[in-house]
Parts: sequence; C-alpha cells; structure tokens
Amino acid sequence: MRTLVFAVVLSLLWAPLAMAQDRTASERYANALRKASGLSPSAIRLVDDALDKGWPEGGAAETLNALLRANAPALVEMRRGAALSECVLYPGHNVFDRSMDDISLLERLARLCGAQALRALHQGDELQVARDVAALLGVGRQLAADRMMAIRKRGLGLVRLGCAIGGRLSESGRKVLAEKLIRYVLPTAVDVAAAEKAVFIDAVDFTSREVPFLRPNMLTLAPGIGAIYYDPLVFAFASGVPANGASADDEVRALAPKLQQMYGQLTPKHIAEVGRMQQLSADEQAADLCRAILVSVWPKMGDIMRDLEETRATVDGLRRPGRE
Repeated sequence: MRTLVFAVVLSLLWAPLAMAQDRTASERYANALRKASGLSPSAIRLVDDALDKGWPEGGAAETLNALLRANAPALVEMRRGAALSECVLYPGHNVFDRSMDDISLLERLARLCGAQALRALHQGDELQVARDVAALLGVGRQLAADRMMAIRKRGLGLVRLGCAIGGRLSESGRKVLAEKLIRYVLPTAVDVAAAEKAVFIDAVDFTSREVPFLRPNMLTLAPGIGAIYYDPLVFAFASGVPANGASADDEVRALAPKLQQMYGQLTPKHIAEVGRMQQLSADEQAADLCRAILVSVWPKMGDIMRDLEETRATVDGLRRPGRE
C-alpha cells in the first residue's frame, strides 16, 4: 500500500515537471543534439553546397541520403522542438547548454533539415517540404528571439534560408506552409532594442562591482544613458523610417575614440583613477564608465534591426500564396 501511495505521489510531482519541460523546445533540442551523427565539416560543406545549388546527383546524393538516414531521429526531435512556442536557451533553466558549440550543432542540424526539404522538393513531395521548412523556420524564430546578438543573427539566417526554400513551392504547397505559419511571430525592432538595453544594464551591474565607490552612481545613471542610445532606434523603426536608426550606431562608434582620448584605456579602474586625478564628480566618472561599457557591448544595431525587418517582410510574403 505504501508503495502504491509513493508511486501516486511521485507521478503527481513528476507530471508538472514533465509538462514544464515540454512547454519549451529546450528538452527536444538537447535530445536532438545527443542523437546527431556525422555532422563533420566535410559533411556540412556537402549540405551547404546542396543548399546553394540544389539537390545533387550521383555520389553526392548518396552521401547526403546516408547523412539524412543517420540523423533521422535527431531531426524528429528537432522538428518537435521547432513546433513549440518557446525555447529558453539559458543554463540553469533547462537541459540545453546554449554554448556556442551547441548552438552551432543545432544550426547544422537545421541546415540539414533544409537539405532534406530540397530532396523532398526534388522528389515532388511538397507536403514534406512544407514540414521541413516549417521546422527550419521554427528553429530560426527561436534563435532570433535569443538575447545574444550572435545567436539572433544565426536565427535570422535560418529563417531566410527557410523562406528561400519555401518560396520554391507551388501555390498549393505554399498554402500548406502558410497554414503552419499562422501563429509564426518574429521579434520586433522594439524587442531587439529592449533586449540590447537589458544587456547594457546587466553589463553595468556586473562591471560596476570593480569600482564599488562609483557603483550606486552607475546604477542610477545607466537607464537614462541606455534610453539616450537605444530608444531612438525604437522610434525610428516604429515610425517606418529605419534608415534613421543608423545615426545611433554612428554616435556610439564616435564615443570610443572620444573616451580613449580622455582616458587612454577604457578599463573601469583606469577610468576611475584618471577621473579622480581630473577631479571629476562621481556622476561624471560614472557616466563615462557607463558610456565605455556601452561601447563594448553595442552591436551594429541599425544593421541587425534592418536585417530583422527585411526577414519579417520575407516571411510575410511567404504567408501570402501566389505573391512574391
């Protein structure tokens, strides 16, 4: 009787945990990476060649077919993950490591899925093409929503690849794919700017521990400095004039030589020491430290936001069968 009660309690405790894991793609991707096989640099070159030129013939086709067979279980897991709405890619929250090695392997697996879609296209199986393209777009969407810009860019690349393959479907095939993309959402320019501003605030929080006497000032000033540089990008893209977003990039790039001229080095302790020698106020020193951190963590925001908007337009085009 006690054993039965224990089993029931254990099942009740395990069920929410299992459901929580299944709510994100992390568990599926971890399984996919464990099952991945033979994705060597030479194999990936063969995949990339097929994606560039179309499904090959002869020995190259046989090698790709063998690679697809070896990775069939991994692709099944990846497809299941790609179909889920969310993927939290942070250590400590799930079983997916999110190291760049793991991200690279997931990207390779997604590109292999793209090659499988090309094989299905070659064989006239448009339903399979739609399934594979939807999986490729799903992985791309999840990576494009990541907080790290390098991962975000990889995700957008996968989305564009999926769109390129999906665009080769017939009108009926594109209708099938469009049905799979009804709830497909990419991050907005506002999402990107908010995520990058959060990266900057976190960087200030982390770096300010090296200069504890300036830490309160830095934490107070950082949100305002972040708003000065990130918010104009949001307004520019939201107003439909994304070209203006480049001005913030120009301002940040101009900060680096200006700060180097003032301090020589841009390490927190060095800036603090020089600032003290120049008898700058705590707020002046803290502001310059925040700007130095901004320079170090700022990606080419205008470029990535334009890239995002162009990718979104491509996906929207794919949703409308019969239109380019």
